[in-house]
Amino acid sequence: MIAEEELGFEKAVELDKKVWAILPKIQARLIKSKLKKKDFDLESIIEILKIKFGSEEYEYSYKIDQSSAEIKVIKCPWQEILIQSNRRDIGPVIGDEICQTELLSWINELNKDFKLETIARICQGHESCIFKIDKR
Repeated sequence: MIAEEELGFEKAVELDKKVWAILPKIQARLIKSKLKKKDFDLESIIEILKIKFGSEEYEYSYKIDQSSAEIKVIKCPWQEILIQSNRRDIGPVIGDEICQTELLSWINELNKDFKLETIARICQGHESCIFKIDKR
């Protein structure tokens, strides 16, 4: 909020995007160090994301098969904050710039052989966010 007041919305989002590209890398590297693993398979990536989503109070479900996974976010704490602060209109920008960046940073840091596809987002009027993780 302070960055937005001083720099304007677009510059604040640009700054946030840089932060949310780095923070997941730091967190994932800590996990890799603690578990003494270099790369994680898809099942392990989903387990780590479950901890992340659970600790941040997301409501979500997931499906996983041998080569891909789908995460469906039913309730997003960030969307709730935007609604409570009467800023729902900036949700699509936040979703495009921040959510995508953060989740992709997690996945890339845990295993660069996977890619992220965003299928739907709550902030764009869908009933849920749907993210698909596949092998490259």
